[in-house]
Amino acid sequence: MISQSTNISELLKELTLDSNYYYLKSKNLIAYKNKDHTLYSKFKKVNKKLTSNDLKEHINKNQTIAIALNSNNTLVYEYYGKSIFAFGALLYKISKDEDIKEFLIIDYSDTKLVIFLKLNTNSSEKLRQIQNRIEKTLKEYIEKEWRVIPTNLKPEVGNLLILPREVIDNPWS
Repeated sequence: MISQSTNISELLKELTLDSNYYYLKSKNLIAYKNKDHTLYSKFKKVNKKLTSNDLKEHINKNQTIAIALNSNNTLVYEYYGKSIFAFGALLYKISKDEDIKEFLIIDYSDTKLVIFLKLNTNSSEKLRQIQNRIEKTLKEYIEKEWRVIPTNLKPEVGNLLILPREVIDNPWS
């Protein structure tokens, strides 16, 4: 497994490389309608490529940018429970067992932990198999207080990842 040595610039470049649009946080709720539902979000779709200046503004906290995560080799786990350290340690162990390429902590506080996983696959089927094994193991040990993106259960706007502003040292490696 690769250590957590990826810097924020490399990660942002990788996350936004193939995207022709992004989402910008708005003060108002925006309604996104599909055939069955209306989903509300605070993020407005911007139909242009991200520039380095946009990313600098995001890192400097002048704006908040999100992207739709729909990759075949990336999973992001967001945990909002009381056992943040235990969740992170367990997910790290599972990642090692699954031979996951990268394990990056992109947000960490007393109330939230966000972990970015990059897998050694480009197959959506293999990604789902690994995701199912991870979720099964997590459910055995930790109360369900997390979400994973991307998920097929939500439309694109429900699979938004707020771009990280830093990569945090991994206490479990």
